Amino acid sequence: MVIVIVALSILLTILLSLVILAQDGKGGGFTPSAAGAAQVMGVKKTTDVLEKLTWGFIAAIIVVSISSGFVTGGEDVAEGEIPTTVNMQKAKATAPRQAPATAAPADTTAAAPTAAPAN
Repeated sequence: MVIVIVALSILLTILLSLVILAQDGKGGGFTPSAAGAAQVMGVKKTTDVLEKLTWGFIAAIIVVSISSGFVTGGEDVAEGEIPTTVNMQKAKATAPRQAPATAAPADTTAAAPTAAPAN
C-alpha cells in the first residue's frame, strides 16, 4: 500500500509541474506551444481549466500526504520517547553479541639464541 501512495504522490507532482509549466506567466510564458489549445477553447477558457487543474492537483497532493500517515499506521509514541523505525528495530535484532575474552597474546620478546664465538 505504501508503494501505491508513493507512486500516486510522484504522479501527482509530475502532473502538477506540467500544468504549471503550461500556464501563461507574466511574460507570456508557454503560449506559442499552447496555441492549438487556445484556438479550440479560447484563451480565457484555457487559463481557467489550467488554474482549476492546478488547484485540483494541489488539493490531491495534500489529501494523499495527510492520508499516508493513516494508511501506513503512524504509531503512537509516548511523550519524551524516541520513536523507533523499522531499521532501528532490525539493527537491535541483528546486533552482534559481545565476543568472548581471548587469552593474552604469547610473549614474543624471548631472548634470541646467541651465536657461537668465532675462533
